[in-house]
Amino acid sequence: MKTTRARRFLVIGAASLVVASLTGCSAIFDAVLGQQDAERGEDGQVLEESNVGAFALKIGDCIPEDLSETEFTETSVVPCSEPHLFEVFHEFDLRDGDFPSDEEIWDAVFTECEPAFEDFVGTAWEESALDYTMLQPTDWSWTTMKDRLVQCLVMDPAGEVTGSLRGSGR
Repeated sequence: MKTTRARRFLVIGAASLVVASLTGCSAIFDAVLGQQDAERGEDGQVLEESNVGAFALKIGDCIPEDLSETEFTETSVVPCSEPHLFEVFHEFDLRDGDFPSDEEIWDAVFTECEPAFEDFVGTAWEESALDYTMLQPTDWSWTTMKDRLVQCLVMDPAGEVTGSLRGSGR
């Protein structure tokens, strides 16, 4: 049964900043802050494999790396026509206030990601062969960078896919 599948956390983290050493180096500063972006076409899609900052990921981006249970400031993205493990399909902001508990985050994820999953894939999550997980703020990025963004990622539990899962009906 689908609801017994284990779900994994993926977390967005950010490196400690050494601001004094980065003054005047915007490319390095962007990379450390997770802002570095890929070359994109007019439609916003990634044109070639690139490293992007954690905060530069966009809906429709395809990620070839397994980011399970890791904090990161950057990751690889590829055109969705190349093999990948995850595709960003939805994003939303958590409420302001204290850093939320895991339960509060997952409640928000279930509320936001499951309806968006059906809209993106074309099949309800409960009936799909696909699954989803999420990227979430860390306590550090929540406090230091006011990071509230959660991104929902669709994936095939069987492994890599080639092509976007948007509208796949799987």
